[in-house]
Amino acid sequence: MDVGDGATALRMLARPATKDVVVPPLNFDMVAPGVYRSGHPNERNFAFLQRLNLKSIMYIANEDYRTNMTEASMYSTTASR
Repeated sequence: MDVGDGATALRMLARPATKDVVVPPLNFDMVAPGVYRSGHPNERNFAFLQRLNLKSIMYIANEDYRTNMTEASMYSTTASR
């Protein structure tokens, strides 16, 4: 196996982020097939969540739901299913 000098890996890390980069929310994991849990998502997580084709999102916390999530297109398409 050729390990190389690491230049390729460094070039990949140095590339700017694109829309193709998907980032799961903090503490994201599958509870059961089709059921997931995570910390509160943010704008960086929308592309990841859209790929899951979620039917609903349950928010369980003492604080009010963040405005950025209720206004996001990801949320509106998910909530309308």
